[in-house]
Amino acid sequence: MKCLAAVYFALGVEAASAASGGLSPNALVPSRDGESLFVSCGSAKQVLRYDTRRRKVSGVVSMPDAPLGLAMAPDGRRL
Repeated sequence: MKCLAAVYFALGVEAASAASGGLSPNALVPSRDGESLFVSCGSAKQVLRYDTRRRKVSGVVSMPDAPLGLAMAPDGRRL
């Protein structure tokens, strides 16, 4: 999961696989409570939910096309 390296990079954690290339994170959006970080990964056609406390991916949504960005609703209930 190459996009996972993008999450580590975004959080300032070194990941050996980040140097492998092929990453295409194009948006990062935190949840209102800060417990999750959502990452849009274009070439993987996925949106990841990263659990900031456990420091691991807690969900993956496959998209039909490359996601171009992310936005969180003001109430935090919809991504």
